[in-house]
Amino acid sequence: MTIGLLVGALVVITLLWVAIRRKLIDAESPMQAQATALEQLRQLKNRGEITSEQYEAAKAKMAAGLKKLLATRPAAPGNRGVGRGGSTPRRSA
Repeated sequence: MTIGLLVGALVVITLLWVAIRRKLIDAESPMQAQATALEQLRQLKNRGEITSEQYEAAKAKMAAGLKKLLATRPAAPGNRGVGRGGSTPRRSA
């Protein structure tokens, strides 16, 4: 009976770990997509398939979108102000 409870607890813990890990990976996917898209744009520019002006315009649009994404994303615990353009409050000495 004790072994069954231990196995059950291990299964529950594993499922929780998988769910949390998936949530963290999904949360970072938009940032990874932005990095991939920027690299593809850079390659297009280097091959001469788009102009420097087109590259800069697309890069600026992506930066604005990323800034908006970061502004709406909650800050991680202990990182107040990070990703929101704010500064971390400091204590007086």
